[in-house]
Amino acid sequence: MDKKESWLEDYKRREDQLSFPKDLDRRITAGMLQAKEIKKKKWRKMQWLTASFASISVASILLFGGMSLLSENDNVPGWLSNALSKIGFTEREKTFHENTKEENAEYIGYAKQLDQTIKHGNISVTVYQVVASQEGIRIDYRVKVDDPNATRLYITDEDIVGEDGNSLKQVEHLESGMIELPEKSFKDTYTSFTFPHLQKDQLLAYGDNWTYKIVFERLQDTPFEFDIPIDRSWFDSEVIELDKTVGIDGNMITIHDVTISPLFTKIGFSLHPDTIDNVLGIEKPVLRNENGITWGKADSYNVVNIGRERTEVIFTNDFQKIPEELSLQFSNLHVLDKGTSKVEIDIKDYAFHQIPEGIQVPSMMSNEREDKVTFEFIVNGYIEEDGFFPDYFIDATGNKGTINVIESKHQESLNETSFTVEFSPRTLSGPISFDVNYAIKKLASKVKIPIK
Repeated sequence: MDKKESWLEDYKRREDQLSFPKDLDRRITAGMLQAKEIKKKKWRKMQWLTASFASISVASILLFGGMSLLSENDNVPGWLSNALSKIGFTEREKTFHENTKEENAEYIGYAKQLDQTIKHGNISVTVYQVVASQEGIRIDYRVKVDDPNATRLYITDEDIVGEDGNSLKQVEHLESGMIELPEKSFKDTYTSFTFPHLQKDQLLAYGDNWTYKIVFERLQDTPFEFDIPIDRSWFDSEVIELDKTVGIDGNMITIHDVTISPLFTKIGFSLHPDTIDNVLGIEKPVLRNENGITWGKADSYNVVNIGRERTEVIFTNDFQKIPEELSLQFSNLHVLDKGTSKVEIDIKDYAFHQIPEGIQVPSMMSNEREDKVTFEFIVNGYIEEDGFFPDYFIDATGNKGTINVIESKHQESLNETSFTVEFSPRTLSGPISFDVNYAIKKLASKVKIPIK
């Protein structure tokens, strides 16, 4: 008896020790029926996936029998290990299959899972996930190049086309441009299109089956075209009227309403009229689900400005999860305090060495003359022009230059003040420094506001 026959005999003896419940077939049937019922529920697609997977897993035990006894620690002969790897038993990485039928696509959270692979030349692209909302669409895909020397892949054109063959001409596309390839010459990435001017009825008019087109520089005349099935429920939004007010040391913020879609959540804020201090904003606001895990992050700076007029803050959602509960949380409230802060910039080489918190990195507006340079400063909060900037600055050797505020403008909806400031001369040595009449006080308090 050779080694192969000996191993199989030993394996058969182990397999004979397996026992299954007498009513296993009834359990499998019940599991399948349960999965079909769950699938009908609009927002329970993940449960269908779980139930189906559990039923199919048990069926797989029957189909492959004693293979369930195998583990990575077993002394599996090489010939059998190779055979098992072909059917996925020892595969450790995520793989993509050839099945592209829409009816086999499932959902992870809001995202529809696809499996469409197209290969042209030595480039293959697999679209494996799509999700959309009224604000835009995101398409996740894997690109692979059969060239070990390939380090990057250039995209020359992308488009999203409706069922009628017309491009969604009003979209603003976030260009991908170039894909950096790691050593394995494949990469998971995504593309996105935004719909800033399209309403729900306009999006629905493009039909239920869109087409995503992508063209690479290497294959300029051979576009990759993928069928993108559209779930109409993506374009629905859940609107929650809150009108809740929270306060820290007499500084109160009102949360007016929350609009939840698959990709984004929008929250309307404003300062309460009875707020006593010059409030600048809230620090690191996040949305957390029922497990306390971050589900949405604000598309903004570290501090979200809040003014007396209604301000809409946009959060990017974790679209692969559908929260049962949701709450808004933040840790600190920023208010204007008495004091000064140091600014240090190089007006000759446009380098910014020290910019206080609450002031954005200034942008150069004019450089027409050697003896003057003009910058725009954007500062959080309602700031009076008088006394904010000093009359002069000092360079690295102690020489003085002049500061002239040309214009100041307050944007109530953003709770920001912009200053157009002229510095002269700009030929002094090294960076210049000056103090602005600006300081921030942080009122520390962990705030949690239930949303749903």
